[in-house]
Amino acid sequence: MSDFTRCNCSLCIKRGSIMGVIYLEELTILEGKNYLTLYKFGKNQAKHYFCSICGIYTHHRSFTSPNKYCINLGCIDKINYFELNQVPIFDGKKI
Repeated sequence: MSDFTRCNCSLCIKRGSIMGVIYLEELTILEGKNYLTLYKFGKNQAKHYFCSICGIYTHHRSFTSPNKYCINLGCIDKINYFELNQVPIFDGKKI
């Protein structure tokens, strides 16, 4: 994963996560899939997933790039996203 972003849409700006962008076939959920809850956003086209136990946003499938997922880097233990410099911002406000 080498593509990182933040989004300034009304949902993402409040959660403040840095997201890693991957292709659909690159995502494998190893455990806890049965705990994921779906929230549809942006005319019910974007699919955002949350843990139903703790409420943390884990990932979403964007309607602007339907072949990709955005993963909350805070959910990946081996990534320290505080070390990432100059994370680009996706202008979700305009969509």
